[in-house]
Amino acid sequence: MASIQKYGDTRPQFGFKRRHQGRVSPYFLGAAGFVALAIICWPRWVRWLTQDSDAMTASLTNDPSLVGEGAQNIIMRDEKGQKTWEFSAKSISLSPDRQFYTATDVNHAILFRAGRPYLKLSARQVRLNQITQDLAAIGTVSATGPDGFSVRTEQASWQHQAERLDCPIKVHATLRGFTFDTPTLFYDMKKSQLHCPKQVEIQSARATMRGSNAVADAKTRQVAFQQGVQIDITLPPR
Repeated sequence: MASIQKYGDTRPQFGFKRRHQGRVSPYFLGAAGFVALAIICWPRWVRWLTQDSDAMTASLTNDPSLVGEGAQNIIMRDEKGQKTWEFSAKSISLSPDRQFYTATDVNHAILFRAGRPYLKLSARQVRLNQITQDLAAIGTVSATGPDGFSVRTEQASWQHQAERLDCPIKVHATLRGFTFDTPTLFYDMKKSQLHCPKQVEIQSARATMRGSNAVADAKTRQVAFQQGVQIDITLPPR
């Protein structure tokens, strides 16, 4: 936190020695130059002093050079000032072209919708494009969202414009009380639909379904298969 220290007597100590002396003290010139520099740089100084000491703020509408490397936390905002992403990680670095952030040992990454938390994610490494807001995560990826949605996998990517989470390799997922084990899937958050284009095993409290090309809808709470399906039902005891 910035502080202002008082350095004793504030009365002028430098200036003209005599009323009619023609030469200005070099100390006076130095002080005047410092004041001019302070006025020019004031907007940046205010930004630095008002930032949280443990967090840096990046905005697509501000100069990205004000964002430093090695921060433990970082917040991304849109042009309206609303949060889009928030990260907490062991280390965060900015690429030389100032387009990509790379975070390692990510404790949590939060995606916001309309300024509210929507999707929470953790991973060994996350790479975020601050222009498109797209994200790629690798290594022990875990994500949770609304409607009981969750995924556990080793690789995932977020397409911000499409609002779609892709898991291209083996993944375990949940949605509305169902569990999904499949080689690949994607979640369309606009439609609240989970798509499993390949072979998938879906379990509920009393049934196990196996098939291909399945779509689970969180709104209707229904699962539809485009190809043959096998259903094993567990009946309750009499």
